[in-house]
Amino acid sequence: MIRVKIRIFDLNLRSLTGESEINLDTEASTMGELISELDKRYGGSVSAEILKRELVILLNGRNINVLDGFKTKIADGDEIVITPLFAGG
Repeated sequence: MIRVKIRIFDLNLRSLTGESEINLDTEASTMGELISELDKRYGGSVSAEILKRELVILLNGRNINVLDGFKTKIADGDEIVITPLFAGG
């Protein structure tokens, strides 16, 4: 079992989970498994919200899309940030 910290900066996702930060003990080994576990814990809508709103997921400061996406491995002590996409110019 590993422990990860999940920080949520998206207001819609915060309202679904009721939390802005989650310290989670999990058997998950990939980001996809972790999101599935969050679905089970919070009623199945976390993954839908992430996909629908195109939220960015950072693992230790790196976008999972430049790693292995939802197949990205997670480890004890990792910090995951879920945030809206920000753009500027």
